[in-house]
Amino acid sequence: MARARPKGRSSRGGVGRHVQQYKVNSEPVIKKLAVINYLAVVRKMRATIEHFYPNRAATAYNSKRTTILRWARNRNKLEAAAAAGKGEHKKVRNRGVATILSAENEAERLAGVSWL
Repeated sequence: MARARPKGRSSRGGVGRHVQQYKVNSEPVIKKLAVINYLAVVRKMRATIEHFYPNRAATAYNSKRTTILRWARNRNKLEAAAAAGKGEHKKVRNRGVATILSAENEAERLAGVSWL
């Protein structure tokens, strides 16, 4: 027996919540570098996509092509991340983003905010 939908106020803007129809899959830095290195050797985008993503739908070709071209534009950033030991990371952030403050810096900031 299926559960009954809970009673409550009906939505004014339509049937309710939008269901996500896609899933974003990110790749590690070393795979991105492998893909763009293969593209540099083969020089055929379709062959590159078929080699690394054999089960990809034909309709998704253009989106994967633009993603690979973006990786190729950011090759220097990816190579720097791989050299820094971040080859398994899936996202490469700029230096200084999302860093943790030292204890004295955090205490200093809290002291500045506490007088408010």
